[in-house]
Amino acid sequence: MKSIIMERREGAMADTSIPEDYICQHRYRLETERQYALLMTETEKIGILQERK
Repeated sequence: MKSIIMERREGAMADTSIPEDYICQHRYRLETERQYALLMTETEKIGILQERK
């Protein structure tokens, strides 16, 4: 299963404001993904599900 960050980076709304080395640090991964999940709106969740079809 891909991480939320990787899915968002591959999508049209990829957030490039976070440096790659920050994302790659394991100790920040879960906290960062948790924050992304909290920031993600229902519309974005639906959009991601539709992109997979």
